[in-house]
Amino acid sequence: MMAKKEEELKEIRAKTTEEINEEVVDLKGELLMLRLQKSTRNEFKSSEFRRMRKRVSRFLPYPLFYISLLAC
Repeated sequence: MMAKKEEELKEIRAKTTEEINEEVVDLKGELLMLRLQKSTRNEFKSSEFRRMRKRVSRFLPYPLFYISLLAC
């Protein structure tokens, strides 16, 4: 399991800022869809919330976040 996370982190580090931003937007969209499913009482996996939030946090470490703010 740790090897899988390490591989994912290596892939993230290899991406450009543009690609990371696109991925974060996609993940946040998926989180929104999960919230909508929850509010309409559709079936969904509650563990998906935690998984998505963790994936977003992996894409937005503090140094990268501040670098992207300075670049704007």
